Amino acid sequence: MATFLFAWELGAGTGHCVNLLPIAAALLARGHRVFAAVRDLPTASRVFGDLPVDYLQAPMLQGRPPE
Repeated sequence: MATFLFAWELGAGTGHCVNLLPIAAALLARGHRVFAAVRDLPTASRVFGDLPVDYLQAPMLQGRPPE
């Protein structure tokens, strides 16, 4: 069993994450473990649905960047 990490910066849409669905499903079906480092955890869990993907909060800057 291998472990895979998808890193995805969630923007306005979910198109990039939706493209990962068949890859994640195939890896999971083969007994691998899949992690997804994402900016928006609730949206990612809706996109991946019932797939047993483990989520990690991606680092993100909130507010204005320091000058």
